Amino acid sequence: MEQQRYYGRYFGPYTRYIHCDCDRFEFGNGTELFTISDNPIHPDPVVGPISGAVSAQWWTNFNYTVPATNGSIFDWSTDGTGDVVSSTANAAIVAWRAGPSGMVYVTETDINGCRGSDSLAVEILVAGTSELLENRVTAFPNPATDLINVELSEGLIGAQINLFDIEGQRVANAKSLESTATINVSELAAGSYLLVLEKDGQRFTQTIVVI
Repeated sequence: MEQQRYYGRYFGPYTRYIHCDCDRFEFGNGTELFTISDNPIHPDPVVGPISGAVSAQWWTNFNYTVPATNGSIFDWSTDGTGDVVSSTANAAIVAWRAGPSGMVYVTETDINGCRGSDSLAVEILVAGTSELLENRVTAFPNPATDLINVELSEGLIGAQINLFDIEGQRVANAKSLESTATINVSELAAGSYLLVLEKDGQRFTQTIVVI
């Protein structure tokens, strides 16, 4: 029986005709179905390395890039701990929303249809109370059991207030129509949450603990 060579064929299903004229084999002529799963005519592209922050703050956008290749298409994604806000060819902006760690992935498809991929591990840091936040926003009690009171400086009246869990899901919200606002956390599970205040492009964050 003659051994055939299949190097250089595209991956996919094939039918092979088998012919045997040897008396020592019990079977005769026939066909056989087989699949070539990895037999590229062209080599896969070498992607990366991904450049960008390996230590990122929760709910903050970060830029990631890989070296560009003419004619290639790049597909960016994460493991679910962040969102790809936008991507243009070999660059992407990722907003990390859960921790304590995440992965960013990129797959390159070159002009020959061959694919290669790379990944980068990222440590996601929960934002603490910044000096600016301490001067303009006060959230108490913290830890909390029933209600969280938020006191704002005059410039932040009207801010949108959201509370997110560690998975990045919004669990409570409020609109600060005056210098104070209240958020009910009595029905939330014990754990850490992220208080986010936004107004006119400004964003302030503080970790809240519910017990």
